[in-house]
Amino acid sequence: MKELANKWITDMTVEGIFRKNGNIRVLQEMVEDIDNHPNGRQVQEETNSIQLAALFKKFLRSLPDPLLTQKLYRLFIYSQSLESEEDRRKALHLLCCMLPQANRDCLEALGDFLQWVSSFSSQ
Repeated sequence: MKELANKWITDMTVEGIFRKNGNIRVLQEMVEDIDNHPNGRQVQEETNSIQLAALFKKFLRSLPDPLLTQKLYRLFIYSQSLESEEDRRKALHLLCCMLPQANRDCLEALGDFLQWVSSFSSQ
């Protein structure tokens, strides 16, 4: 498992990792495997990072409701038009607190993951 984690970290330097689609057949097999084994299954070592990124994008697209919810969508958009950065930050924090618990948990994990991914940026 440690080798797989090291491979994933190494592959995070691949340019355009979230821009590429991966193999559709392999992606469908991965989705079926996850659906058939909801308690967990290890990712195959030969799975490349582009394929894992494609699986991650499919997960986000497949959510039954948007992560930031339709109900709060206009408020999220409006919050970013506030003049003060401090006001925008406070409004965003309050809106996140208004999200359902599952959405907040997923958003927190997504934020942590994207922060980790950004640590591999060459800029």
